[in-house]
Amino acid sequence: MSDNPGEPTIDLGYIGLALQRLISEVASLRDDMHVLTAIVQRLDNSQGRMLEELR
Repeated sequence: MSDNPGEPTIDLGYIGLALQRLISEVASLRDDMHVLTAIVQRLDNSQGRMLEELR
């Protein structure tokens, strides 16, 4: 931050809120990724079992 009136001031409160919002969105995406990965693994396992049953 400088004393120059032409430069914008930095609001640490706003930056903190933006970071909190970003952290919660990343956590939500991480949770979604865990669920989708589990679904894919389950489908992959069931497909392997189906091939064995067809034989």
